[in-house]
Amino acid sequence: MPDAVNSLFIQFGSHEKVAEILGYTPRHYRKIRRKIERGEVLPPRIEVLLDTKLREIQRDCESGHAHK
Repeated sequence: MPDAVNSLFIQFGSHEKVAEILGYTPRHYRKIRRKIERGEVLPPRIEVLLDTKLREIQRDCESGHAHK
């Protein structure tokens, strides 16, 4: 999961933008990142959302539709 968060950050350039893309407030997204950093278990729905968004972004990048 840390790789997914890092990839999203690299793609969008800020955690605030990632939060916006995922539909979270910056504060809520920060809490999610802290849980990941501490190695805590995330609720399955959050893991699925992060994985899904990352795959969607990777697919868009491969087809030439960057999200910046």
